[in-house]
Amino acid sequence: METPIQWKNPYRRRFQEAPLTIVKDLYHALRVELIQKPQIIGALREFVECGSMNVAPNFTDAGTSLKQLIQDNALWQGLETLHFTFRVTGCSRMLTHQLVRQRIGITFSQQCSDSVDWRHQNIVLPSSVSRNTVPSILTMKMLYAEQIDSFRVSCQEARYLLPQCLETFIYIHVSLATLIFMIKKRACTMSQPWETYLWAQKTRRVILDQFPMLASLFTSDCSAMRCFYHRAKKNPTSAYLYQPDAEHGNQKFKWDVGSYVYSVTHREMSGVDLPIRPSRYYKKFHEISAYAYAEYAEEYKLIGEKNEHCL
Repeated sequence: METPIQWKNPYRRRFQEAPLTIVKDLYHALRVELIQKPQIIGALREFVECGSMNVAPNFTDAGTSLKQLIQDNALWQGLETLHFTFRVTGCSRMLTHQLVRQRIGITFSQQCSDSVDWRHQNIVLPSSVSRNTVPSILTMKMLYAEQIDSFRVSCQEARYLLPQCLETFIYIHVSLATLIFMIKKRACTMSQPWETYLWAQKTRRVILDQFPMLASLFTSDCSAMRCFYHRAKKNPTSAYLYQPDAEHGNQKFKWDVGSYVYSVTHREMSGVDLPIRPSRYYKKFHEISAYAYAEYAEEYKLIGEKNEHCL
């Protein structure tokens, strides 16, 4: 008689663990890392310049291909051959839900809430949102943990209780052609949430740190008056949240003050210029020290938390 196969659960079971939480400043927590970059030599040049060759080429340098692409003197699909992979951490589920709406030339892999217990997930809040809201968020985390610990509700259904402000991460694998479009769209202070705008700025920065020659591909559509806000502003059915800032205050257009919900700019409304609020640490509803948090995190084997947040 064959021995029954015993499957090994890859996820750590956290039943009865008291939820631990770090409350972070969202704008300070957001990180974008370039973890895989293209080699702009060889294959790119062959792809772009092969049409003018008598035999299939085999280049070992970038040649003029990149310059031709940047100056728009070559077929656009050359930009589709260059792929980047980014790791985005310290973000909210609001950001990930927005980014995954881009579907062409891009692939995502993000943290799962289906089989992973999220009771120890941290909270990230924008500077403009009062920390007085934290007890309510902790309450929802506690209810989530209690539902799972009851063994009557699975983590798949309990996650309906989770708020959008819980910290998560996402990996993005994207072609340069798609990334140019995506950043130009998302780097707009009038049409995008501030976290999304910061993601676009940080992503552009890490690219140009490695490839400064690409700077002209990522110029602002807002400054050039080609962003969605500038293109849609004459539509009387368009509704706007904020008063236009310097990049969107075209004097040739008579702004209808009655069209705006708020009487200040997006930057002012978001609180991005407020001092960074220090992280705060909780076990269940009780605020604890960073050192105490580290001790509990070590007991629960929360990978990386002690070193990342508490030393």
